[in-house]
Amino acid sequence: MQSISIPLRKADSGDDNTAQFQLDCSAIQSGGRQGVMDCIQQPGGSSDIRTVGTITHKINVKATDDSYQMTQQRMKEAEEERKGVRYGRSKVR
Repeated sequence: MQSISIPLRKADSGDDNTAQFQLDCSAIQSGGRQGVMDCIQQPGGSSDIRTVGTITHKINVKATDDSYQMTQQRMKEAEEERKGVRYGRSKVR
């Protein structure tokens, strides 16, 4: 298992904060052609899509319970905001 540290904005104390994520890389199991995935690319400003190659491995990010809880809260807030915009209501903060 590998890990990656992503720099966050500087804290009030001036220290650099980082978020560390655990990563797991594994081969994609292919059961014939149906199990193969192609990597595609669309160059900027172009409507053309081209195949770059075959994807042979995948990366999984190991999330923590905190990550799930924060994501759930953000999704709830986004949904509430969307509903407020849809029905002409706005939140006063």
